[in-house]
Amino acid sequence: MKKQKIILIACCAQKQQTVMQAKQLYQSPLFKKSWDYAQKIGYDKIYILSAKHHLLNPLEEIAPYDLTLNEMRVAEKKQWASDVKEQMKEEGLNLAEDEFVFLAGTNYYKYLVGDDGIQHYSTPFKPFKGIGYILQFLSHETRI
Repeated sequence: MKKQKIILIACCAQKQQTVMQAKQLYQSPLFKKSWDYAQKIGYDKIYILSAKHHLLNPLEEIAPYDLTLNEMRVAEKKQWASDVKEQMKEEGLNLAEDEFVFLAGTNYYKYLVGDDGIQHYSTPFKPFKGIGYILQFLSHETRI
């Protein structure tokens, strides 16, 4: 089977206040610019990493919610990551072979990578020390 490029974008707190497709629900500048960046770099599949819904198809309709990994205890984050990895397998993703791009902070990938998780991945935001720098990077990268 062909190796796939999978993009994983972190959810955000700013949301529309009605049920709609996940990719339209999230409203932060970081989410929107991450989405644009994903479109530019290309992918085979794209998912949203949601604190509530775990691995989320961007076309799935969901209601607004108020939950973040940033406020979870380590055990809760590990359980969340275990659930996400199971969903990935159910979606036919190969954690050992596929290439994953995390458009997300450490909380969203820390427990997804490693010996029993995702093996091949990149974290384009990791070098940046703050959201302002990440937004600047994304704005630069998505200019036409």
